[in-house]
Amino acid sequence: LSMLADAAVKAVDLMTAGSLEDVLVITDTDYIAIKRIADGRYFHTLILRREGNLTQARLLMGNFEPKIAEAMAARDEAAEASGTRA
Repeated sequence: LSMLADAAVKAVDLMTAGSLEDVLVITDTDYIAIKRIADGRYFHTLILRREGNLTQARLLMGNFEPKIAEAMAARDEAAEASGTRA
């Protein structure tokens, strides 16, 4: 999924169509939502059965985005302070 998200970012950049916010993949059984967070350094991914509520799931992803970005930044800072790589 990471390769898919990276390819989508590159494609949007080539199209000069703004900056990519998220990618939605629809299969015959699932929705796969991939959202960029923390200035695009990370991706938040959700896999939802087609019977699920995609709108509600995407809203919840948005609600958790700041918390995830904050946790990832704290992890990066701790790794940098200890001299290890996150």
